[in-house]
Amino acid sequence: MLITRLSHIWLIFLDERIIAVITIGSYEAKTRFSELLARVRRGERIVITLHGTPVAVLAPLEETAARPYAEVIAELRAFRKGRRLNGVALRELIQEGRS
Repeated sequence: MLITRLSHIWLIFLDERIIAVITIGSYEAKTRFSELLARVRRGERIVITLHGTPVAVLAPLEETAARPYAEVIAELRAFRKGRRLNGVALRELIQEGRS
């Protein structure tokens, strides 16, 4: 991977792909956040800088394949097997987590 900067655009050479990443200062990013989100929604990646140093990346979420509900429930049931609360009431654990 090779990274090159041209003005406010970073070019990232990854495998056989070139990814252009736009940089923007934190103050301007705050001011134009809605616009930046629209650009990210279209697939762009944006690096937010603080005094010229990259500190964050706005990027589209990677798509994950939806899993069938039945498969997830079966995994939860398998995980639950053999696990016990050893006499502790579930209500006590819930109450403890809230405090």
